[in-house]
Amino acid sequence: MDPDFAPCLEFLSPGHAAEHDILLLGHMDTVFPKGTAQARPFHIDNNRAYGPGVMDMKSGALFGLYLAHLFKETGEAFPSICFALNSHEELGSARARPWIEGLARRSHIALILEPARANGDLVFERKGSCRYNLTFHGKAAHSGVNPQDGASAINELAHWIIELHKLTDFDAGLNLNVGLVSGGTSVNAIAELAEAKVDMRFVENDQALRVDERIKAMVEHPFTDTVRTEISGGISRPPMNASEESLAFCRRIDAIAQKTGIANRLAKNRWRI
Repeated sequence: MDPDFAPCLEFLSPGHAAEHDILLLGHMDTVFPKGTAQARPFHIDNNRAYGPGVMDMKSGALFGLYLAHLFKETGEAFPSICFALNSHEELGSARARPWIEGLARRSHIALILEPARANGDLVFERKGSCRYNLTFHGKAAHSGVNPQDGASAINELAHWIIELHKLTDFDAGLNLNVGLVSGGTSVNAIAELAEAKVDMRFVENDQALRVDERIKAMVEHPFTDTVRTEISGGISRPPMNASEESLAFCRRIDAIAQKTGIANRLAKNRWRI
């Protein structure tokens, strides 16, 4: 077992077959750093749950557990259910992806237990995602003695941050975020090395291709003379745009919700962030 990853969980209904009628998918991890759960522990107040990640599929995972329990308690024809929980979705599901794809190939229906938004908007589409790792190689020099002999990797990184963020188009469903940066060794040294990690979300593959072309152009034509840039990463998931079948399914959910007084609805801004 990889010590950097918690185990994924797979639950199967009693007497399960080789193929599953329903695959329920969720994830357990959150984006919060270690210690957040201790600082903001889970609690229930006035019949409402609070805690890190409560709205990020934890409610969906709990719903899946109750749904499986309900099937068992009703005594009706019990479908073959596989309930799978990913432990590292927020990191890109690198270890879990082959496992999830294998389960999906053996399932007739797959339901992702993404909860509705706080205003009731149903989530039935997902943006594609892309991660880039950027490494900038400059030339070290002393900032007081011979700065003209250096080439700052941090200066090049700063230009890239501005240029990449310019590509964001919220109306078109494209957004880029330089979320992690590092570089330099001391305040009085021209930085020889700098690094950045970029997250991109998009709704059309053409958007990702245009960003990729811009990145390649910046590699070929650096903003800072003699700084060299290395790129790794790329598209990890294509966009999942809504089909007519998924929209029809959501309309059925909407109709049932209205009968029970739940304010679910098809969202005008449908994209999963």
